[in-house]
Amino acid sequence: MIIDNHNNILKIKPNNKNFIQSFNIDLFQTKYKNHDVILLIDFIIDPNLIDFINNWTKILKKKCNYLIVVVDLIDEYLLNNKSIIFVPTLKEAIDFIELEKINKDLRL
Repeated sequence: MIIDNHNNILKIKPNNKNFIQSFNIDLFQTKYKNHDVILLIDFIIDPNLIDFINNWTKILKKKCNYLIVVVDLIDEYLLNNKSIIFVPTLKEAIDFIELEKINKDLRL
C-alpha cells in the first residue's frame, strides 16, 4: 500500500509478504516511472522475499531509480546482500536518496 508520494519518492508499507510477491513492478514503472521507492517493512524478511526485492531493485536501477528498504533490525544476513540497500530509519532512506541525487548531478 502506498502511504506517501512526495518529491518523486514513493513510500510503500506492505501489509505482508504476499503484497511484495504479487506486486507488478512493470505496471508500477509505467505509472511511477521517475520515482525512487522506500519500502517500509515491519515483518521478517526471508530469502524468498529477498529475491523479489532484488528483482524490484534491478528494474528500478535500469531507470536510474533507487529502492531502499527500511527495517527495524538489520542482521548479518541482510548486510551480506550487496544489491539491496537496508537502513534502520525512514530519515536515513530519504537522506540516502537525496545524497545519491546530488552525487549524480555532480558527475554530470
